[in-house]
Amino acid sequence: MRAAQESWQFRGSLGFPTHAALYVRDSLGLDTSADDVAPPALAAEIPDRSDRLASADRSSAGDAWLGVWHALVDRPDSPFVALESLTRAPFVAAVWDEAVLWSNAARRGAASADPTGPIRWDIVQAVAAGVAGDLGVGLERMRAGAEFLLVRGHWWRLARPGLVVASVQAASDPASARALLRAAFVSGLEG
Repeated sequence: MRAAQESWQFRGSLGFPTHAALYVRDSLGLDTSADDVAPPALAAEIPDRSDRLASADRSSAGDAWLGVWHALVDRPDSPFVALESLTRAPFVAAVWDEAVLWSNAARRGAASADPTGPIRWDIVQAVAAGVAGDLGVGLERMRAGAEFLLVRGHWWRLARPGLVVASVQAASDPASARALLRAAFVSGLEG
């Protein structure tokens, strides 16, 4: 999704790769809680498929998953390259078909016709103009994006300069939306 006005730009996405990866993590019960960029569990009820992964393989599978997750959010230009490396991991085969079906269905059900996703357009416009004014830069330099996630709770993180990952719940809250947009726009100038 894309919205632009007076040269500022904001892209929001409810992406397939991130949601398929989250399904793999949650269904296999991989523990990624020590990583501050890994989001909370998916908001939907996900079937427990942890019996499909030997307990001896659980730690290495969690580490491999985190590597893919960071590649997904750090390299937005090649999400399917990162996802392909995930699909090659032996532990993924047990749930991959389910992950694809779930991700497509969940995203279809949550899709928004608004190019800014769950964030109101007027909030995006006001934050872009506010950051430009506060920092004394032209609106044409305001570039940011967000990956919206169907995860539990009120959660967001700056993933890399110019990009935040956020729960739909956090993005739908005007105060949180302003904070995450400001972080994305400001870091986009610095990155």
